[in-house]
Amino acid sequence: MSWRASSEPASLGLDDPEASRGTLLAIGALGVAFDLTFNGQRSGLAIPLFALLLAASVRTVGRRSASTDVLLSCAVLISIFPAIVADPVVAALDIFAASVLLGIAVTQDLGPILSTGIVGLAQRGIALGRRAVAVPHYLSAPLASPADRGRVRAGLRVALIATPVLALFAALLSQSSLGS
Repeated sequence: MSWRASSEPASLGLDDPEASRGTLLAIGALGVAFDLTFNGQRSGLAIPLFALLLAASVRTVGRRSASTDVLLSCAVLISIFPAIVADPVVAALDIFAASVLLGIAVTQDLGPILSTGIVGLAQRGIALGRRAVAVPHYLSAPLASPADRGRVRAGLRVALIATPVLALFAALLSQSSLGS
């Protein structure tokens, strides 16, 4: 078995993206949670809160095993330290360690972590990088057919035509409300 075959999950078909509604809901909720916890906030409690939400979504959507639960629990526990210790170096190391544990947890499809050596951990890191690079292709795959691209173009034309008209009406309404 070659390295390339072992670094790609067997169940992940990037050419034919089929995400369940639960997966899409978890992704959307994580995006909103990230925005609410980090945008304009201090990072104290935002880091462990986001790590907890991320671990819960990985546990819900991903493969579930005892080792996954331990890895996710340790990642959440480590992510608490930046809220306790205000040292930026410690916070950076803790965030890195929690990210590594989360990365190992989401690559459980490459084999059990207990039988993985240094080379296996490097392969998991490379697999995470390859999966991250494949995300734009995964997101654009539903627009591969000409009919889908035509609908997107039509929607963009409508938006481009409607935006100046709506801006004009908004400006007129704001002037009339200021004058009264």
